[in-house]
Amino acid sequence: MFSNRVSYDEISPITQNLCVLIDVDPQTGIISKLCMQSGYTTNTLMKADSEEFWKSLTSTYSTGYLFAREDDKGNVWIPSAQSTEYAALYPITKPSENGSTEQPQMVWQVAPLRIWYEQGDEEPKVELDFDNAVNFELLEYEKAFELFLSLSKVADN
Repeated sequence: MFSNRVSYDEISPITQNLCVLIDVDPQTGIISKLCMQSGYTTNTLMKADSEEFWKSLTSTYSTGYLFAREDDKGNVWIPSAQSTEYAALYPITKPSENGSTEQPQMVWQVAPLRIWYEQGDEEPKVELDFDNAVNFELLEYEKAFELFLSLSKVADN
């Protein structure tokens, strides 16, 4: 698995395990974090009381904020979403079973992208291939990420 090849930097407030990767942007100084077990992410601007956070609410996908969590340092963690020109990895709301009214749950979905040209078009049409999408439970992010990477690499070959 992915965790065998990576040295982790921090304990996740989501899983309570040592599974967080940290990256610092040398130009801006913004610190970004990604929990490789849950797929949740945050950065130094993601504070519940910050103007930047509230601005981002309008420009980011709603599923991420439906499942947002705040840690004890005031950082807001949201499920990450990633894409390449060949595949996408993103959170979705798990369909409720038997019309249940329980709190919605999140799962990860990995989908290849379908790319085609229509006659006369110079630009390709691109859409998620939901027919071939694969779902993963919340704490199976590493498996979802591995599939996402493999779909992206296979398409490059």
